[in-house]
Amino acid sequence: MATAINRCVQGRKPPVRTLQETREALEPFLTRLAADRRSEDDLRELQALHTQLVASVDNFQEFALLNIRWHNAVAKASGNELLSAVLYSVSHGLQVATTVEEYDTMETRRQVIHIHAKINESIVTRNPDQPERSMRQHLGAAHSRQLDIGTDDIPLSDEVPPDKAPPARTTQRTAT
Repeated sequence: MATAINRCVQGRKPPVRTLQETREALEPFLTRLAADRRSEDDLRELQALHTQLVASVDNFQEFALLNIRWHNAVAKASGNELLSAVLYSVSHGLQVATTVEEYDTMETRRQVIHIHAKINESIVTRNPDQPERSMRQHLGAAHSRQLDIGTDDIPLSDEVPPDKAPPARTTQRTAT
């Protein structure tokens, strides 16, 4: 199912704004469902991904990938295969959108870690209102950062024209 939806997204190449709006419509509801329907295996996966996310705070590329994996794990925990497939299908474009240089700050990563921990805790306690509200705030903050950056032309495949390829970047390490 995800493959068919992914082909549609890849073929149409919707702007980041469309992907973000889709995400904002789906993820808070999926998070609510996850709080009601999650299994013990789902909780272990969410916690493991969060632990990896915390450990990767100094490696932005790994952090961005784990962030997307965590969001998809929340969707999977919802038990709604169709909505999870839609979210999974827009994830690549959103991952690219959130790896732009201006989004790469230690403060942003720390905020992501904090809100993910809060959402995980609410899913554990089966409190559907809190994670839904937290996810809505989290995505709203991410959306406003993307609007500040002004990016709306994000490639949805790994093929980036050479004139559009970002410069090579190095990950800065900071002492914690």
